[in-house]
Formats: sequence, structure tokens, C-alpha cells
Amino acid sequence: MSRMMTQGDILAAVERLLDDVAAGRITQKFLDEESCPEEWLFLARKLNRMHRDVQDMLEFAGKLAGGDMDAPAPSCQNVLAAPVKELQSQMRALYLGLEQLAAGKIAGKLYHAGPLFARYNAVVDSVGKLLMGDLSAAMEGDPVTSWRYHQVLAAINRLRIMMMEVNDQGEIVFANPPVREAFPGLSRLEYGAPQPDPLLQYLCAIGARLQRKAVRRDEDYPILRELHVPGSDTWYHITSDVIPFPNGAQGYLHLIDDISAWKRTELMLETYASIDGLTGTCTRRAGSQKLEELISAREEELNCAAFVDVDGLKEINDTYGHNEGDFAIQTIAGILLGSVRSKDWVIRFGGDEFLVLFLDCTEDMAKVAMARMYAKLEEKNRELDKPYKLSFSVGVSQITPEMEHISDVIRVIDASMYQEKTAKKESSR
Repeated sequence: MSRMMTQGDILAAVERLLDDVAAGRITQKFLDEESCPEEWLFLARKLNRMHRDVQDMLEFAGKLAGGDMDAPAPSCQNVLAAPVKELQSQMRALYLGLEQLAAGKIAGKLYHAGPLFARYNAVVDSVGKLLMGDLSAAMEGDPVTSWRYHQVLAAINRLRIMMMEVNDQGEIVFANPPVREAFPGLSRLEYGAPQPDPLLQYLCAIGARLQRKAVRRDEDYPILRELHVPGSDTWYHITSDVIPFPNGAQGYLHLIDDISAWKRTELMLETYASIDGLTGTCTRRAGSQKLEELISAREEELNCAAFVDVDGLKEINDTYGHNEGDFAIQTIAGILLGSVRSKDWVIRFGGDEFLVLFLDCTEDMAKVAMARMYAKLEEKNRELDKPYKLSFSVGVSQITPEMEHISDVIRVIDASMYQEKTAKKESSR
């Protein structure tokens, strides 16, 4: 069993750590947590973590200084290594850009601060003018110049669209500022490996097609995709196209637009358009679309439809006013909504008419639900104590294979409803 460290031992170890960090030395061990007194254990763990992070950062920086641009970076929890990881990303981008220039091709500019990248971007402009014509040629309509390319890129950046050029090995040849903001330090896509981010997972799946040589430029591209990130409010519109690279290989140009705000607005408008403002039930248009779905599935699924008509609404409007008539409609709509399951649909089909769709339901089960509605109606009448009595008539039917159109369903349940309404009138006489 090792000897417990004293306060003096710990302070001496801390001093050695600070000396090593100041001198840039990498040591193998710092504090033995098993020998540390309990009151110092929290500090020891923090210092050990810092010690490991410093070691990892120094090893990573040493490999990078030796020219190993593919050196594995420390984990994202190591914040000390973040600037060195960014430097690795910049060096890789600079190297790939120089490769393109060496091959006599136009390379993309690099959006990094400092005189090195400013000089590199000036070289890109100069090579572009030599290869593709000068600025005056561009102004006269020359289709491809370095100047024009960067004008287009500037417009894309202002729109906050992510633009990424990736070679067939997954190396990111160029990434504009929106990409680097979304994925700091990202230098390659690992084709075939699982990705934590759904967007990167999709881009890797597209990239793997290049490695399988499954690319037919004229028929398959560009690929347009609307991607929704599960469990979030994030939507992307992605355009992926094949582009040639200086070494004769092919790569991808990905344009990625975050359309989340637009999608949220679209969904909100769809929701407003599908909800009746007076009753909170579905609109006739939304309900008709759902009924068409049920009719299409009538051979495989058991679903029911019911037609509900408010009794005596004209008398309520004429005697007590339209506000009271609206109250009657709202109250009955609330009874219907409160008597069905979450997957069932209540639809305002007309002024005083409702359509109820019972999903995965037999006709007998639907009639039980309608009986529950009648019970709630009687309870509501006792509760309100109005000078009139709320009432409705119902017709219900299974959606059968013979019902090919909405009109077929409505005709059957409407006839059933009128039978009940007629029976009520006969009874009242």
C-alpha cells in the first residue's frame, strides 16, 4: 500500500507541474490519486486532467510542427488544443490549395486572418488572371474567372449558405465561413464511418458513391435533398454536384442552406390553415384529405366515419342571436373533441355539421364512442341550464370497400343521420 501524500508532497508536485508546463516538457505521471488525501482529491483530479491535456496538446503540436498534417487531434474536451487544431485545419487547406495551384488550376481563396493567407489569396487571384483572362475579360462576359468565382462566393457567404468542396477521399479542399462556424476544426469526412451529426452522415453517404465509382454525371447529378434532423427543429436544403479535381479525380461541391426558419413558418401556416378558428376542430379541407387517405386504405384497414348535425341551430340564432348560436356550435365541438381518442379526427364540415373519423375502429366501437358523446351532451345541458337544449343527430358507418369516393361515404352517413333526426321529430310529436 502506497504512502499517503502530505500537503508538502502535493505542493511540491504542483510546483514540478508548473515548471514542466513552463519549460514545455512532457512527463509521464503527475499525482497518484490513490495516495492523495480526501480533502485534496478534487484538486488532484483537476490538476491531473490539466496535466493530460497539456501533454496531449504538446504531442499534437510537435507532430504538426514536424509536418504530419494528418496527426490525430486531441478530443474535443481538450480546450487547450483548440487553437492548434484550428492551425492544423488551416495548414491542410493551404496545402490542398497549393496542390491545385501547382497543377495549374484555379484554387479557392482561404478565409483565414493574417498576412500568410492574404499573400496566398493574392497568388490565387494572379494565377486566375493568367489562366482564365484578366478583369476586363470578365467584365466583357468571359464565363469563368477567378474574379467572377469569388464574386459568386461572396454572395453565397452573405446568404449564410454553407459551401464545401470535398475530394474523393473525403478531404475538405475548401470550406467557406458558414461551414467553419458550424463545424469548427472539421478537415475531412470519414466515408463509411458513423457520424454524430446527421448532416455529416448524409454527406458521407453521398461521398461513398464516388469511392464505389457509382457516379454517372449526366444522369445522377446534381442531387437535391431536403434533410430534417430528427429530434430538432433543423432543416437543410442540400445540393450536391460532381466537380473535377487537378489530379484527374472527381470530388463534390456541396451547397447547404439552413431552411429551418422557413420550415417553421410553413408548418405554422399549415397548422393555421387546417384548424377551424371558431371550434378548434379540423377544417373541411384538411378533413377531406384525411378521409381520402382512409378511403385509399379501406381494403386493408378498419375505419369509421360519423356525420354530426346540430339540431335547432336556426331557432337558437333567430331567438337568442348569432353569438348564442356560435356558443352552441363551440360547445358541441368541445363535446365531440372530448369524446374521441387522440388519433381520431373531428372536422367542421359545414356551418352546423361535423364529420368524425374513427381510426382503427369497427362500427360497433364507433357507436360506443357516440353514446359517450350523448352522455356528455346531457351532462353539459344540466350544467349550462340554458333556455334551450343543446342537441345533435348522428349517422355512423364503416368505410367499406364499396365506398370509392368521399361522396360515397358522406351519402351513407348523411342518410343515417337524417333517419335519426326524423325519428327525433316523430318522437317529439
